[in-house]
Amino acid sequence: MKQNETGLSEMRNMVNGIVDSMPFAMLLTDQNGIITYTNTYASRLFGYELAQLHGQSIDVLIPSRSRPRHEGMRRSFMDNPVSRVMGASREVRGRRKDGSELAVEVGLNALPVDGETWVMVSVYDASARRQAQNEAAKAQHLAQAMIEAAPFSIIATDLSGTIVSMNPTSEKMLWHKAADLVGRVNLLQIHDGEEIRLRIQELSHAHIDNAGPQDFSLFVAYASHARGSGQEWMYVRRDGSKFPVQLTLSALKDASEGVSGFLAMAFDISERKRADEYIQHIAHHDILTGLPNRVLMQDRLDTALRRISRYGNSVGVLLIDLDNFKRINDSLGHHIGDHLLAQVAERLRKAVRESDTVARLGGDEFIVVLPDIGSLDNARRLAAKLLARLGTPIRVNEYEFRITASLGISLAPDHATDSAALMMYADMAMYEAKRRGRSQCQAFSQEMAQRVARHHELEQALETAIDRNQFWLAYQPQYDVATGKVVALEALLRWQHPVWGSVGPDQFIPIAESSGLIVPIGAWVMRRACEEIGQVRAVLGEPELRIAINVSPHQLIHEDFLASLNDTLRECEADPRLIELEITETSLMDSVEDVLPILTQLRERGVSIAIDDFGTGFSSLSYLIRFPVQRLKIDRVFINEIEQADSQATVVSAIIAMAHKLGLEVLAEGVETERQHHWLQRQKCDQAQGFLLGRPMSCADLIDSLQIQRNLRLN
Repeated sequence: MKQNETGLSEMRNMVNGIVDSMPFAMLLTDQNGIITYTNTYASRLFGYELAQLHGQSIDVLIPSRSRPRHEGMRRSFMDNPVSRVMGASREVRGRRKDGSELAVEVGLNALPVDGETWVMVSVYDASARRQAQNEAAKAQHLAQAMIEAAPFSIIATDLSGTIVSMNPTSEKMLWHKAADLVGRVNLLQIHDGEEIRLRIQELSHAHIDNAGPQDFSLFVAYASHARGSGQEWMYVRRDGSKFPVQLTLSALKDASEGVSGFLAMAFDISERKRADEYIQHIAHHDILTGLPNRVLMQDRLDTALRRISRYGNSVGVLLIDLDNFKRINDSLGHHIGDHLLAQVAERLRKAVRESDTVARLGGDEFIVVLPDIGSLDNARRLAAKLLARLGTPIRVNEYEFRITASLGISLAPDHATDSAALMMYADMAMYEAKRRGRSQCQAFSQEMAQRVARHHELEQALETAIDRNQFWLAYQPQYDVATGKVVALEALLRWQHPVWGSVGPDQFIPIAESSGLIVPIGAWVMRRACEEIGQVRAVLGEPELRIAINVSPHQLIHEDFLASLNDTLRECEADPRLIELEITETSLMDSVEDVLPILTQLRERGVSIAIDDFGTGFSSLSYLIRFPVQRLKIDRVFINEIEQADSQATVVSAIIAMAHKLGLEVLAEGVETERQHHWLQRQKCDQAQGFLLGRPMSCADLIDSLQIQRNLRLN
């Protein structure tokens, strides 16, 4: 007996343990609904201690509003106690000890024992499931709202490609109502048929005449190659117009992870394509003129050159530089210059063949690429045509311009077969055209290349000439015509190279100016001249002897010129009143507006200004009045011919008279004969210099020569 009781006790404990570990609430009630047993989960679910529920009516776990109905349902169940498994009944509301409610799902099992019916109540907390269902519904509604509001097309299809749904943006993009397409049209039918055909043909490696719905699987295969942002395709609107889209195609899967259809998401990229095209355009075209720029020109030139080896044709390059264009910008403003450049570009473009490329390299420089030009003569004829077109008057606002240009020609394969060399040779030829007077064309020649090589060689040597003490100054005296007294010395730069010997200023000064080396060279000349004139004054006892120094506009407009000059004058203790800077008339006229403020500051400082080679630069009286000039130096060309040509004598006489009327002194250059000297005396010319009066010589030789002359005068 004792053994049986022990076994029953162990069995009861095991059953209680199993029931207590259930993941839902379990309650045992009698036929009157009184709770006689609960597991731990039940007490936790409803917020009671285990002992608090025992003996309570099941109604304490039911909201008061539901109790009347529950009582009827309980009696009905007891009359016909058919078990109801959990999940079979509908969801009901439960009540916790604190009065709060929760959603529960209830299962009922009748337990007949000794003629009485007990009820095992199973209660499952349905709030988590309800919350999950609510969140799922909310997510579904949100997803639907996002699809409806998406700014891109979303189209769902079945496995065959038939459209089964589409969002409002799809309707707007395609100009179709959903009813027109859903269930009626295959996705391929809103694509560009030719594009579909070509891409499917590319994938299948088979010829396809027309693509249709039967090719949807191939379309899916092709589109599936896309990764990330998808592929570009063309959609077709209701009216047949086409527009580009970025398309991503993905599979739709059902609950069993099987593919049930496809989702096509497409962004209208028309604006982006237009922006891309614009960016590409401005990346390869000049904004001002709309012509191809250097990048696009280079590509076309390289393409044309690659055809030479295959077809044996010729390619021409014309480099065009407008003559004196800077004057237009400086005098009338860049807005006028820009309008003029645009018209020049249009004339050039209209004058060439469709296969030719006219490009703007920058500033007032243009280039023309001529594929299949045939011969150098053909290139010359086209160059002459271009110059003639440019020579026709061009009107911009109230101004009329007659444009001239310097044009250089190079030809492949005659001159070179690579683009860099061709452009370099055309550039050489263009500068040759400028050197020969502008407003003409020149074709490249080997002589030009040799001249450029010599130019480069001289430029490299110039860079070290100062440090290697290869420069020295020669001085030529300037005399008062009336008294014969030396009043000034002109400092003349000389270059003695250890290999080439004496290099003439006409060879290296233009190179120094174009390379910028004229600035340090000019500063050296200024300092050396101030130092050596001090020695001459001291030896000769001529403290008022003036020194004349040639300067280039490139020096004058350099930002450090005035500071450098002031430093030199201070360190050499030089009187600025005894310094005269000479600038040629031609170079002065080429840079009037840039140089004038500097000349004014120099004059305020006490430095004298002389215009050199006067008569060769076509300056007007208005400029003479504007410039702070003290002296005109008549070019030697006029002086050389005053004995032979009355016209030249008349010109020189007029210059002297005009200068005196303006309060300017006049110096005659290149005086080589007594007759010239006497004539200048009669015309009351102020000063003169030339071989008759004294040749250029070193500082030491000059001092000896002037001392001899002074001694002769004294004796």
